[in-house]
Amino acid sequence: MYNDSNEEIFKDVYAYAGLALYWCQCFEQTLANILILQARITKQCVTLEQLDQYEEHVEAQTLGRLLKEVRQQVTFDEQAETLLPEALKQRNFLAHHFFKERAAVWYAKNGPERLGAELESIQTLMREADSHATAISSRLCEHLGLTDDILSAALQKLRNEAEPT
Repeated sequence: MYNDSNEEIFKDVYAYAGLALYWCQCFEQTLANILILQARITKQCVTLEQLDQYEEHVEAQTLGRLLKEVRQQVTFDEQAETLLPEALKQRNFLAHHFFKERAAVWYAKNGPERLGAELESIQTLMREADSHATAISSRLCEHLGLTDDILSAALQKLRNEAEPT
């Protein structure tokens, strides 16, 4: 039974869930970036219009499909190859089943703490998966001449545009 006295402890669980979902999306976006960069490198997309269309196609894919397409184009190291299927499985569990399957745990002794620990574990896994994907994405950026300075300047421009006037 829900009551207001439990609300504060539940906020921590939601915060852990939010952070885990954030890292799921980071991983997903990094995989999308790999496909887009690869399309540019291979000249599959030459014009900006082609690149925009391909980006729309890529962003409509599920994480599982993105991962499959990326693995057809690039090679992950052995450690990543064992980690990636688990990352996909945990992401799907978090997005589709976590709260339903863990509903009873909310009210168990130390339930919110257990949920927080499980969500923290998922978040750590997703950060690691994203780290492996980012290493590949960085190499592709270098191949295209997109240096850290260029990327930092682009990021700063985005930050400036996002600032309220």
